[in-house]
Amino acid sequence: MSQTELHHQRGFTLIEMMITVVIIGIAIGTATAMLRFSPEKMLDQETQRLWQLFSLVQEKSRTQGQVLGWQLKDNQYRFMAFDVTNRRWLDVVESPLQPRELNEQLSVQLLLENAKKTSDSSAEKLQPDVLFFPNGESTPFKLILNWREKSIDNDRLAWLENDGISGVYLSTVENRFHD
Repeated sequence: MSQTELHHQRGFTLIEMMITVVIIGIAIGTATAMLRFSPEKMLDQETQRLWQLFSLVQEKSRTQGQVLGWQLKDNQYRFMAFDVTNRRWLDVVESPLQPRELNEQLSVQLLLENAKKTSDSSAEKLQPDVLFFPNGESTPFKLILNWREKSIDNDRLAWLENDGISGVYLSTVENRFHD
């Protein structure tokens, strides 16, 4: 074999192999990061969290004999307790009922007896939208959560519903009909 034939038969260099491995590593890392963020999973987690918090507040109201409330404002929500001595609402600051912000990609609508409130609605004073009473009753409501942006991943809708007597129910549905 001549030297020109040997030159054409050589394999990949070490640098070419290393670049290929780095490119594959970046592609796998990007794919893994995208799989971890799932709008569907995040929607389910936030809905589940709210359901658990509402259940906790209902129980706390019953056991402590205190009127508690919940307010949705500017993509945040807060739980409140009514101070009977000073006749005003106060924020509940202990964990896990401290004020929280919702993910900015979530769209939240609160339906109250023929009224509709979105997370962008504003109220000037501390006044709850939903009340929880010591006798187990509460303001009937339906809280609808979904993603703001329409996309292929935005096919899930979740809601929490309360008839005012029975407690809070959690539901989700696949929404196959996009605008």
